[in-house]
Formats: sequence, C-alpha cells, structure tokens
Amino acid sequence: MIQDWQVFVTNYVNTITTRYVKVTKNWDKLKDVYDERFYRMWTCYLFTGTGVARSDTAAVWQIVFSKQGVEGGYHSIR
Repeated sequence: MIQDWQVFVTNYVNTITTRYVKVTKNWDKLKDVYDERFYRMWTCYLFTGTGVARSDTAAVWQIVFSKQGVEGGYHSIR
C-alpha cells in the first residue's frame, strides 16, 4: 500500500544550485585537492542535472510503502 508519494523536482534543482554556488565560491580552497578537469566535470554534471529536472523528463521521487497500512494513518514530516 502506498502511504506517501513525493516528487522532489523543485527541491532537487535548489540542491544542485546550492552545490554549484558553494563549489564555485570555495574553488580557491578546493583546487589544491581537485584538479581543473574535476571542476569542469562537476559543473557539467550539476548543470545537466538542473536541466533534466527542469525539463520534467526525470524526477527524484520518494515513495513510502507499508505492508498493511500504518495504524492511526501515515503522517508525513514535510
């Protein structure tokens, strides 16, 4: 039995954007550990993820199942 189903498209885009801002802002501290190739691949991954999420061609879902329901009903924490 499905108790809850949430789509995280908006949350996912916000998370990716936050990661991009943090890495870009702190790149001077990180570039001694990660090379320029990593930076380019990471930013490409983040931009691709944002584009895919915004295009509605993919999504991140969280689905809560139970075998026999939840006594008293399921209460989402969001």
